Amino acid sequence: MKSIFTFCLLLVISINFTSCVNTNYELQESEEESNVKEEHFNYTIGNGPFVYFEDNTLKEILLNNFTININLDNEITFDEALAFNGKIKVSDNEISSMIGIEKFENIVELNFARNKVTSIDLSQNIMLENLNCAVNPFSVINLENNINLKFLEIRTTKIAYLDISNNINLKRVTIICSRKLKRINIKNGNNINVFLKCSYNNPLLECILVDDVNFAESGDWWIPNQTIYSLDCNIDSTND
Repeated sequence: MKSIFTFCLLLVISINFTSCVNTNYELQESEEESNVKEEHFNYTIGNGPFVYFEDNTLKEILLNNFTININLDNEITFDEALAFNGKIKVSDNEISSMIGIEKFENIVELNFARNKVTSIDLSQNIMLENLNCAVNPFSVINLENNINLKFLEIRTTKIAYLDISNNINLKRVTIICSRKLKRINIKNGNNINVFLKCSYNNPLLECILVDDVNFAESGDWWIPNQTIYSLDCNIDSTND
């Protein structure tokens, strides 16, 4: 009997741990693989300027995607980056910097989950509809310009405040296992079309700024027990 109890306890612990690191949780991503080959030609034939990548792993992944690197050389030009309007998935690659991704202004999906990214600039990626940035140690993310964003997953980060009030096209937001998160601003004028899940492992989440408190309380959003809905949330102190 004792061994059965021990097995069940270990199973529950395993499930809870996985839920914080498994970033495929109900995220609407494409199963299509990039057009990737093992190597690219080791010379430059494109005309600059070229995209600067701080992280070589990120650069290599994009170079080996020949729907991006059209001329099969060892650089990504600004024109190549701008012309690409597809999806970029670079999860699970120990990437420490996403510098360079800002030149891909027309991508519709970006997944850089489970890397080591400490900061991210998505201000120029205005066509993004689907973003998975889970399990990265960044503490700030600005999504003000990403008004086309529909699906967002933020899991296991260091953010204390998340402002998604300018993202008027949101449909689904998953924010879990962010242990420093205190406030969320989702007052975007379109709460009736959003499903919000932030119920798991956000122990400091105090307040969520919403369009209408009554609607939020009567809806099907998932939030921690200690969290309240409000019309102000005292959001001036966003760096607490």
